[in-house]
Amino acid sequence: REEIRTKKMRKRFIDNLIYDRFQVISFSREFAVSSFRTPNPEETIQRLKGEINELLAHDANEEAIFKADDNDKKEGNNDLSKTTGMNTEGESAEGKDGLLSTASGIAQWLLTEEKKWQEQVRMTRRESELLTTTMRQYLNKMDERREERRRRKRGYEILLTYKPDPAVEAAQLEEEMRNEVARRGECILRTDPSYHLTPSAVSKLRQLIGLEEMMLNLRSGFTKKLLLLRDEKATLCKSLNVLLHRIREINDVMKEENTQSADVHLLPIEMPEQRFAIDRDGLDAFVRQRQLEKMREDLAKKAQRGFGADLAGTQASAKNELMATVTSTEKGEIQKNTPSQFSIFDTPSTGHRRAKNQTVTSIHKASRGYSTAVLAAAAVRERMDYELRVKLENVKLTEAEEEEQQMERQRLVAERQRLQCRVDSMMHAFDQRLWNLYEERAEVDADLCLADARSLLMLHEYQILLVFRQKDRELRLQYEETKRSREERNKEMVELQKGIGEQAGLIEKLQEKNKAFRHEGEYFIESNFPAEHVPYVTKVFLRQIKRRKHLGDVSSDDDDITSDDDDEDVNEDDLWEEACPSNCSADRWQEVLAMREKRLDYVDAIAEGRRKQEQMQRRIEEHKQLSEKLNNALSLSLQAIEDFKGEKRKQLNMLHTLVALRCSQVQCLEEDEKCPDTFRRDDLVVVSDHALAKLRHRIEELAEEKRDRRTNLKEMKMKLQQLQRERSAKQTLHAQWEEKVYEAMLLKFGRIVNLELLESISGCREVEELKERLRMEELAWEREIRKREKKILSLRETLQSRLVHNTHLLHDLGDQEDDRQEVERSLSQATQKVVSRMYDGSNVATAEDRRNLKFLIAAQQEEIDALQAEVSLLRSKGGYLYTPSPSFPT
Repeated sequence: REEIRTKKMRKRFIDNLIYDRFQVISFSREFAVSSFRTPNPEETIQRLKGEINELLAHDANEEAIFKADDNDKKEGNNDLSKTTGMNTEGESAEGKDGLLSTASGIAQWLLTEEKKWQEQVRMTRRESELLTTTMRQYLNKMDERREERRRRKRGYEILLTYKPDPAVEAAQLEEEMRNEVARRGECILRTDPSYHLTPSAVSKLRQLIGLEEMMLNLRSGFTKKLLLLRDEKATLCKSLNVLLHRIREINDVMKEENTQSADVHLLPIEMPEQRFAIDRDGLDAFVRQRQLEKMREDLAKKAQRGFGADLAGTQASAKNELMATVTSTEKGEIQKNTPSQFSIFDTPSTGHRRAKNQTVTSIHKASRGYSTAVLAAAAVRERMDYELRVKLENVKLTEAEEEEQQMERQRLVAERQRLQCRVDSMMHAFDQRLWNLYEERAEVDADLCLADARSLLMLHEYQILLVFRQKDRELRLQYEETKRSREERNKEMVELQKGIGEQAGLIEKLQEKNKAFRHEGEYFIESNFPAEHVPYVTKVFLRQIKRRKHLGDVSSDDDDITSDDDDEDVNEDDLWEEACPSNCSADRWQEVLAMREKRLDYVDAIAEGRRKQEQMQRRIEEHKQLSEKLNNALSLSLQAIEDFKGEKRKQLNMLHTLVALRCSQVQCLEEDEKCPDTFRRDDLVVVSDHALAKLRHRIEELAEEKRDRRTNLKEMKMKLQQLQRERSAKQTLHAQWEEKVYEAMLLKFGRIVNLELLESISGCREVEELKERLRMEELAWEREIRKREKKILSLRETLQSRLVHNTHLLHDLGDQEDDRQEVERSLSQATQKVVSRMYDGSNVATAEDRRNLKFLIAAQQEEIDALQAEVSLLRSKGGYLYTPSPSFPT
């Protein structure tokens, strides 16, 4: 049972860890940064996903049942499937406030110092057994008080060193709030009408999964950074140990004591993954420790036996010597395991004595002779050491040796100071990076605390949503069913509208065919029957008779079937016997009757189409009424859903949640303005200093605006009085002029006359005629102007086309001129070659050649003139001219 319990506990708390907890301690030992113990949330996430799948499967099953029975409007009797409660196993992270981060570091440093002090006290008490009890107690108390004062002073200095700046923190907080508002927007309460979020159990579980993943990312991200910094510290320790080893060598040469030169290494708390690792050095240390423990047990047994009163002093001295030897051996073993405890001031004789003590303690003897030999050897060794020291002190050095020794000492001191500065700078740089990570851990820790509170809130919301889930699903299914019915009715209405359109088109086609067939029948009657019988035959052709439907059309209504009631409605004028007229062909008569049957088929088809059209219209009206009812039901369903959402949000808003605040954000509005003992009160308000400052500034702005408004009101009142006085004066003047106009009209016309109307209706006939002629002339000129504008546009287009054509011709002319010159050049070269061959290079020209050349030059000059004239014409864009080439005389 214990093994099973151990396995379960190990699986619960150890095997599922991604990162175990470890610490990285600064070189100054003033603070340390701890990692987050990060469990693997995969099992929790899988459980939540399983619950999500169960909820979705249950919803799908309920929806299928609801759709299978559309007439069932009762509440579903199926119970909700039992869901397992969430047992979130969030790790309890250390809740540290950002403002107390330095204090926690100080507390950890004090704890480390306390441990060191206790160890030192135990070592001192072990070595001071010869003191009396009273003196030892007095010295212990004095040391404790001195150490307490030293640690208190040191802690206060560290606190002042890391004292936060309120202005900087206020600026950082304001910047964070600004970024949050810009990223998140204005906060909206769930009871606000503009809040459209619809929480559900499935969405809440998905949010829980996202929150678990986010917390895992926070822990893992910080732990990875801390692991990198720990590896960096391990590498840095190797580099520092090289420098510290050199400093210890210098101290050994100078024979000085310096505890700051001890080697640095990672502590076991910084490497927890190696706490179960076993190597050869560890086994050797364990064996040595067991030997020391066994030696102590043997000495304790020998002390309890006793050898008589005469041997008490010798036994006591032997006991003390052996205890001192064991203690020194233990110290040597500790120093060997931890190089930081080596004493760099030991002389060679001291090392020889320590080795000798270790050799002696390794021999397990318990006889009286052995104790006497040990005492004698110790006395001889002390006497020899004393003589050696006296001889070394009596040796005197020369001035040159002393100067050389002093120079060497100064060089070693300078080198040690340089190495020490380098070590301090490296340690300080690492401590600064570690301190930045410490502050980041405080922020991550606060985020994780808020995430844990948010996870607990989501769990409570999930439990509430499970209670409301059944009713929510019923309302949603009812809304979807009503919406689906309305969409089906609308689709049927669209189809009926389409059917009405098709029937209207079919009826129109049938009417056209009926009209064409009627004209054809009338033409047939006029062509095949005598003129005196055409009206009778036409009447028979157009007669409307009631017929029975075909036997195959059993689905037709009874309105088309002849009945006794229908026969009674027939007029007596229509009750006449149809007979073939005399002097007419019976075949033609039968053809007319057959054509009438065909025409009646068209009429019946048109009537049937209209009847179907009316039925479709009636169905459309019914669907419209049903659609209105469904719209009302849909509105009621939406209203019910909104009311239920409001109730659900109200229940969710009643849950208590955690809000992260700073002390500066809590404002006490009481008279004494003292901070209350607890914040769980209804008369407290949380508001920022910035908001209060804005309110004060707004009050001052309102007072200033009030003063400006009052000043403007006074000015406007004065202006209003002035305008009222001017208005009264103008009204008086207007009344006087009205009296004068009234008296003038009475004197001139004897009554009141509207002069404006009289001027508008009176005029001269000739003036009106001239105005009319002027209007006609203007219209004619406008038409003429429009014609001219059109002509100008056409001429412009022609000119543009001519311009383009002439440009192309000019380009062609240039190309032809180039070709001509090329041909002439080739011809002249060929002619010169032929002439040179014919006359053997003679350059003497005959009279005939000179005459031909003159004619050629004259012709070319004429052609050049013609081309120049043509170029000038083309440049003026007035046309083109081709001059015939002159004939050359042969």
